[in-house]
Formats: sequence, C-alpha cells, structure tokens
Amino acid sequence: MNDFFASFYEKFYYATDFSLEMFERFLYQRYALAAILCALAFSLIYYLLLDRPKFAKRIVWLIMLLLSAIISAVFLYNDCKGIFENESLDFPSEAYSALAFGSFILTTLLFIVLSLLFKKISKNVSKIPF
Repeated sequence: MNDFFASFYEKFYYATDFSLEMFERFLYQRYALAAILCALAFSLIYYLLLDRPKFAKRIVWLIMLLLSAIISAVFLYNDCKGIFENESLDFPSEAYSALAFGSFILTTLLFIVLSLLFKKISKNVSKIPF
C-alpha cells in the first residue's frame, strides 16, 4: 500500500533522502489515509448532514471540497515538517509544500468521486454538483 501512495506523491516531489525517509516511516500511506478520511468525512457531511434545499448550491459543495482539501494539505505539511524537525532532519520547505499540494489534489479527486456515489443517497442535494 505504501508503494502505491509513494508513487503518487513522488510525482509531486522526489529527492532521494527525503523520499526514503517518507517511505521508511510509512508516511505516504499515513497522509493518503488522511486525505481519504478527509474527503470521506466532508462528502458525508455535505450529502447526509447538510441534505437540505438551502444547501443545494454548487458554491456550498465547492466550499466543502476546498475545506477538505485544504485541511488535508495543511495536516500533511505541519505533521511531516514536525516529524522531521523533531529528529533534526533538515529538508527544504518546497518538499513539504509539494507533497501538501499532492494531498490537495488527491483529496479533491476523492471528494469528486465520492460525490458521484453519495449524491444517490441524498434527497435534496442529489443534483449537486453535476
């Protein structure tokens, strides 16, 4: 599982030392799981808890998507940077930013796919976003 997610995240940033540390600590898997849970939680909130006509707007859906993606990216950036700084490993901030951007993309894609699935169980927001 870590191999699969490593291949995804390494498309956004790859440096031998940094990527090896990420891989050996199973951080790729950890951050992918966080992205999955974030997309799942926010899509369930939108399609089940906010299932009211007043929330049946594309802007509300977009806000939920952006919230989930931003939270996932910020979590990756802060957690990853904190782990490596605690062990006195110095990596460039562009490494964390690039992986956070990858997490943003992953969460966005997952949210869209989950929207296609969850909109079938919703009554009022089933036409959102498409």
